[in-house]
Amino acid sequence: MLKKIIIYWLAKCLSRTEKALSGISLPDAGQILFISKSIGTVAATAFAKQHSVPARQLLFTPLADINRYVEDGNGLVFYGSGDSFADPDVIADICAARHLEAHCIEGANHSLETGHVASGLKNLRRVMDRVEAEIAAKGI
Repeated sequence: MLKKIIIYWLAKCLSRTEKALSGISLPDAGQILFISKSIGTVAATAFAKQHSVPARQLLFTPLADINRYVEDGNGLVFYGSGDSFADPDVIADICAARHLEAHCIEGANHSLETGHVASGLKNLRRVMDRVEAEIAAKGI
């Protein structure tokens, strides 16, 4: 049942992505950065692959289905060791196999929350510092 729900929402996400980007000439867009979370990570990587879009991917709490779509070496991944929607070991294996830079937040759930405000703020700062550095380094 869960797989059917994921397939349904993935189709909706892809449809909305297609609609949102339909008026943009992606080959003329220059540097492209897709920032996505959860099921949106599957939609973003699938869209990029299906349309041959050389988009850099920032993937927050990705689902394992990204493995079918994500371009080798083209992603920065943030996930939690306590994520109940995506097995952290599977995500780590995908990142290693696909040469994606991975950042596991210890004890964090699918929302990257740990249940402790102070550590959550420190984690958020580390994540945003890394995102800012990535954007600056890529000139996006």
